[in-house]
Amino acid sequence: MLDTPLYQSIFASFPIGAYILSPSEDPVILDVNEAFLCNVAHTREQLVGQRLFVALPAPPDDPDDPASNGVMALRNSLARVIATGQPQSMPTQRYPIRSRGRDGNEVFVERFWNATNTPIFDAAGKLLCIYHVTIEVTAQKKAEEALRLSRREALEAARQAEAGRARLDAVL
Repeated sequence: MLDTPLYQSIFASFPIGAYILSPSEDPVILDVNEAFLCNVAHTREQLVGQRLFVALPAPPDDPDDPASNGVMALRNSLARVIATGQPQSMPTQRYPIRSRGRDGNEVFVERFWNATNTPIFDAAGKLLCIYHVTIEVTAQKKAEEALRLSRREALEAARQAEAGRARLDAVL
């Protein structure tokens, strides 16, 4: 299945990041497409054949996510796909990606993702693999957060202006 020319052509040129996982509790990355490699700044050799949560681990001692919720949510979604044989769409997840900083040291870059896990079956109904599609939405998430902060600041400014007007009215 994974080596047919048509499959390779479609998968490789798909413009949305995707990878294929073995259907297990500790999944192995079977293949990745170019769009995903671009999103995570890794090479195919760094990912294919590796255990998912070793190749793409949670940051150690992450103060913004001490429980590694992104990893747990992905692990739980994959388990549901295996248990139910049904696709699972995940809500937006914070899942930082390990990279190398300018100084060569390991860093984790904050990323947000929308993902869907889809079971792939053979003709006999046996689960062959899980197709994981990711859409990187970090810019959207940060824009939404900036908008929320801006609205909160605007409301606070309006409250302060109203309080100032009330004090001025009391003096006059």
